[in-house]
Amino acid sequence: MNGPSRTRAHAATPAGEPNDTSLTPAGSVHVLVIPGRLWTANALRRSHWATRAAITARWRRDTKITALHAAIPHHNRISIEIRPAQARGRLADPGAHEPAAKAAIDGLVDANIIPDDTGQHITSIRYAAPTRSDMRMAGQLVDHLTIIIRGE
Repeated sequence: MNGPSRTRAHAATPAGEPNDTSLTPAGSVHVLVIPGRLWTANALRRSHWATRAAITARWRRDTKITALHAAIPHHNRISIEIRPAQARGRLADPGAHEPAAKAAIDGLVDANIIPDDTGQHITSIRYAAPTRSDMRMAGQLVDHLTIIIRGE
């Protein structure tokens, strides 16, 4: 296979495409799609600390599980692109879903995709503007984050 490997995992789907492990992590591209309610930074700031902790823990856990399911290899350096998709309401600004993105990046560390979430291991984080979600679970449209990981 020529070109980067591509892995797409989805928490609502039991099996993602197999990861091409014949390639080294450098140059590989992996896509994770994680469904869940996207809270804005402003909404989280106004919420109770226990609510914030539970939301953060869920995003972190779901990302870890999805990344482990996708069998993404360990990388020393990556760049990350975050693409939020909202099912309802006015589309938020590109950085509004940073709390979910930060928790998801912590989930990548928990899954041992990268050793730490410092600048030594993450060269860049790009936030795309939110789009309208077309993902359905149990017949309902749901919010989700698409995380694109590029090995360097």
